[in-house]
Amino acid sequence: MSMWRVPQNRKLSDVTFFVTASLLRRSPIFGQTKAAQIALDSLQFFRKRGEIILYGYVIMPDHVHFVARILVPHTLPDIMRRFKNFVAHELSKGPIWEKGYISAAIPNEIVYAQKLNYLHYNPVKAGLVTEAEQFEFSSAKEYSKGEPYQTIDS
Repeated sequence: MSMWRVPQNRKLSDVTFFVTASLLRRSPIFGQTKAAQIALDSLQFFRKRGEIILYGYVIMPDHVHFVARILVPHTLPDIMRRFKNFVAHELSKGPIWEKGYISAAIPNEIVYAQKLNYLHYNPVKAGLVTEAEQFEFSSAKEYSKGEPYQTIDS
């Protein structure tokens, strides 16, 4: 089964997505700890309110990847609009995001594992750390601990 792309305006719920959102002109705003924490806090807000089930994330200096199931009655376009607006507002920097985002529905466990692996090893590939678990704004460390998750859902 191949991965299928979903138009951003499609109103789907109860679907797991791999999502990428990039900062305007790939500006490294999230290289600052405070800014990256704001982005993570925003994802946690949706998680704690029961709007998403967050399976994995990485907040890179110039973009964000995450894997999440969007729960009924919410939709990915709604979550992304609110996520991007909140982060931009909290950073008080005006427009910070590239228009839109990339999303791909995850059709099976094989693609799910591939996407989690991809996002967790993104900081290693970028040369920011030597081990995925070392990157502060990633769920990789939670998967490696074997303890109850704090920032993601099982």
